Amino acid sequence: FGSESALDYQKIVNLYKEKSTEMERFIKDLPDTLSYPEKTQMMWQKFSGLHFDGNTPNHVLALAYAKASADKDIRLRAIRRSNDFHSRSLSGEIASATAIRANIDQPDIFNFVPENLKQLYQHPRVSWDNYFTLLKYKIISQDLSLIFQMNTELESRIKTAIKKVSTVDELVEAV
Repeated sequence: FGSESALDYQKIVNLYKEKSTEMERFIKDLPDTLSYPEKTQMMWQKFSGLHFDGNTPNHVLALAYAKASADKDIRLRAIRRSNDFHSRSLSGEIASATAIRANIDQPDIFNFVPENLKQLYQHPRVSWDNYFTLLKYKIISQDLSLIFQMNTELESRIKTAIKKVSTVDELVEAV
């Protein structure tokens, strides 16, 4: 996997194997006002001394891989990424996924995506917002705890946020 950090993630796996109970207890004891990503960032900082911000999404994802692979027979090997793959601008030879999503309606997008994507533009586009009303109804009317890996904190955040937002993007930001 790619990461902005040249860190030995296998050492992180080993740390988590050794201290997972203590690390999970640390997360659980943090206030509910913090998001889960904020809590895990604080956990990694406390137990491993890692300091990072939200501008290194591949590094954050790599830490999640490390945590998830702790009980598996997997050796993690990161490939250092030097490009800014979190940039919102279309530039250089390779555009970030973030830039492609942000500029999907711009004509120069075709310089950064496969040729066959042009065919998709010949058909009406569907977005999450086409389904927001249905999503809102489902969130309000159903027990979200039945969803795989849903926890009570996340369910509460979603159910509270859905009443205050009017788009899927706003919902994601609010949660």
